[in-house]
Amino acid sequence: MSLVWRDIAVLSQGGRALALSCFFLVLAASLFPFAVGPDTKLLSAIAPGVHWLLALFLAVLHGERIFVEDEQDGSLEQLRALGFAEGSLMFSRIVAHWVIAFAPQIALTVVVDIFLGAGLASAGQHMLSLLIGTPALSCLAVLAAALTLGARQSSLLMIVIVFPLMIPPLIFGVSAAADSGSAALMLLGASSLISLVIAPLAGHFALKAALK
Repeated sequence: MSLVWRDIAVLSQGGRALALSCFFLVLAASLFPFAVGPDTKLLSAIAPGVHWLLALFLAVLHGERIFVEDEQDGSLEQLRALGFAEGSLMFSRIVAHWVIAFAPQIALTVVVDIFLGAGLASAGQHMLSLLIGTPALSCLAVLAAALTLGARQSSLLMIVIVFPLMIPPLIFGVSAAADSGSAALMLLGASSLISLVIAPLAGHFALKAALK
């Protein structure tokens, strides 16, 4: 828990990263009606897709600097010297990334739905889908950051790696947000559970190779 709190403090940058997430969500949600038009039915129909596209962009927005600063100042080596395994470092960064990127989005789900004209009736379903599915996005973003650590053009590499992997959670997430049926939610939950198992394990070897 001390490692998790430490990573949240580092990634939040004194609250600036959380404020950036909130600003991005409000700005993006307010621009969709101008781009699509004032058709309330159309905006309400695309609301599930908008929520999940915003989630994808938030995952990448906060994914680039997950390990970079700690790798440059030697903090990662010090944490390893203190006995923290690479898998533990991965898991703590996944939790910290989720808190910074997606906790604000879940909290502002109602606000985004109001901008999109979806109303309060569907906000609960949208919030539930994000709560269940966004851990998978955090796992993939942190894993991509570990795989590209120390590489040139790491931002571009991260986008190339992470976007294709995020397609299944995106499909299941939009389906779960649009439909209250349990099948899509179960598939979305399975994606998050599988990611929470695979990402720390794969990231363990990626960090080990990058820090040699």
